[in-house]
Amino acid sequence: MLYLVVGVAALTWLVLWSTTPPPRILGVYSRPGFWYWLKVIVFYILVKVRRWSNKTGGSGADVGYGVKSRDRPELMECVQPLSDHPKAIDAVYFNAANENGYYLVAATARRPKGVINGLLFLRIPSVGLLQLPKMPDTMMFGNGSQFAAEGLRITPVKPMASWKIQYEGPMKMRGSPLARYQVELDVQWTSNQPYFDFDTDMDARALARSIAREPWSRKYFQGLREAHQSHYEQMGRIEGTVVVDGHPYVLRLDSMRDHSYGHKREWKLMHRYGLHMFATKDGLQGNVGIICQPATCTQLEMGYIYEDGKMLPVSRVNLPLWQHGENGHPPSDYAFSFVAGGKQYVVEVSVLEAPEFYIGWEWETRVVERMATFRINGRKGWGLAEWEYRHHGGRPRAYSVGDPAWTNDLVKEAEDDTIEIKSDDGPQCVIHYPELMSDKPSRIILLSDRSYGKLIECKNIRMELGAEVCHDQCETIPAPNYDPKRDGYHRPCYMKFVKVKTNTKISTVENSIENQNKTQEEIFSEKSKPQDVSYSDQSKPELGKQSDQSKAEQEIHSDHSHTHHQISLENHSETKDEYSSGDRKTKNENFIEESINEYGNYSNGSQYENDSASQCETVHENYSDPIKEIEHKDHTDSSNITS
Repeated sequence: MLYLVVGVAALTWLVLWSTTPPPRILGVYSRPGFWYWLKVIVFYILVKVRRWSNKTGGSGADVGYGVKSRDRPELMECVQPLSDHPKAIDAVYFNAANENGYYLVAATARRPKGVINGLLFLRIPSVGLLQLPKMPDTMMFGNGSQFAAEGLRITPVKPMASWKIQYEGPMKMRGSPLARYQVELDVQWTSNQPYFDFDTDMDARALARSIAREPWSRKYFQGLREAHQSHYEQMGRIEGTVVVDGHPYVLRLDSMRDHSYGHKREWKLMHRYGLHMFATKDGLQGNVGIICQPATCTQLEMGYIYEDGKMLPVSRVNLPLWQHGENGHPPSDYAFSFVAGGKQYVVEVSVLEAPEFYIGWEWETRVVERMATFRINGRKGWGLAEWEYRHHGGRPRAYSVGDPAWTNDLVKEAEDDTIEIKSDDGPQCVIHYPELMSDKPSRIILLSDRSYGKLIECKNIRMELGAEVCHDQCETIPAPNYDPKRDGYHRPCYMKFVKVKTNTKISTVENSIENQNKTQEEIFSEKSKPQDVSYSDQSKPELGKQSDQSKAEQEIHSDHSHTHHQISLENHSETKDEYSSGDRKTKNENFIEESINEYGNYSNGSQYENDSASQCETVHENYSDPIKEIEHKDHTDSSNITS
């Protein structure tokens, strides 16, 4: 009987241990678990079977992981029909460079209702780095039927062989945002190389390893299917001219371009990536990197090279992202290695320029488009190193105010992205204070980029101040990303947590005023002290020789000065008392009112389902509630609030 109990206990422990995934690196990057190699074999076989049984043609949910999206290049190259999702995507991207320091980056991503995410960079060594006037914002507006908007036009000419890139309009110089240059760009992209389809041509082993690192579940594979986009790339050349303020320049550049389309592109799913697109003088071209998208793969090793007339997929990439620029600042001088065709390549990167841009209605993503020089196994090269980061700061009003009026009524989030979840895995308050909440259920407001950014800011303040204000809630805030369908907050809990910023500001100002008062008091104290005048024995006889008239004048002058000094001290004392009792109070009250105006009247119990006035200090009743404005701006309306 004892052996049976021990055996069952051991078996239970083994099952629990083997099914528990190891802790993620930095809370983001998955690591291989107990069943890792078995999962690698299973997914590798799955990809091979799909490729064998689906040589051509696919549709809907069957696309990807071995199955092509279209059965002919002509159908892949044309402008794709957009789905009915608000974040449907059909995007083209081109970059180009040469050994003389010329760089070109152009892209247009078609979104519903004629919205275009567009960008254009042009680096001419003798001129500088030019970019579109709107940048770093990429929100543009066209007619929706072409890869074109606001002077930028990208047009397919011949499938998998030729494209046109044109722009006519003003551009600004990086570093001199007020300067404007009139630019006319007219170049043609051409290629006779095969294209690389990521749906079917990725190395099956690299793909299997990337998928096997993640915890598998029905929900995981459903997310894998929903997040999929068809994507293919092709190497080529760009040739043409650009005229800058009447001065023509000839462009002859090595280039890479891609085309992506799918049901939707949700940048909020992406944590970060690092991609390297390069060319060398002897003909080697490639794109190699790592993608971290926690919903699908946190370490997706991807890429290919074109060498000696052969297209080879990359089978391994040695570039741990958590060791390179995880703080949001990618390295400018670094190296990594990859394997393709059984051969190892060592890549050295040196960045020349690193302009940035943001994508989305909320600036959900920040991209650092780094123009660089390369050295691959000692061979000199040039190209782009594009690094992306999830961005939580929101889109500034200075940019959004220029959007057309009709965009205010545009549906920017799908209903299924803001659906209320009422299961055990439903929305939860990430900064819950049990003492603030009664037994009566209170609604949870789902996090937005703005509110999440505020929580992170206040968390950092609390951690700097130490244990006195660093609550346990600091540990429950999700990092580095949040789940927009699950993570939220009760309003009283939110206001208590972010109140630390207001208190810190008030304390800083009060300390500054107190120090200022002490300094002034010391100065006045020194001035009001009677000055003892002593004379030497030699000076006394000289004073005694003064005439009686001079002594009388001196006494009158002394009496007048003494009276004036007393009046000045009395007036200054009154002024000082007024400052201490009046002006100081006014400054404090004004600052408190400004701070409360920033964070809203958190004690207005009518705004919640439960009255939290007993827990929060009532300050003023007539201030507007910025939380409502945040909810309105971040479209956190009643559709994403769960009772």
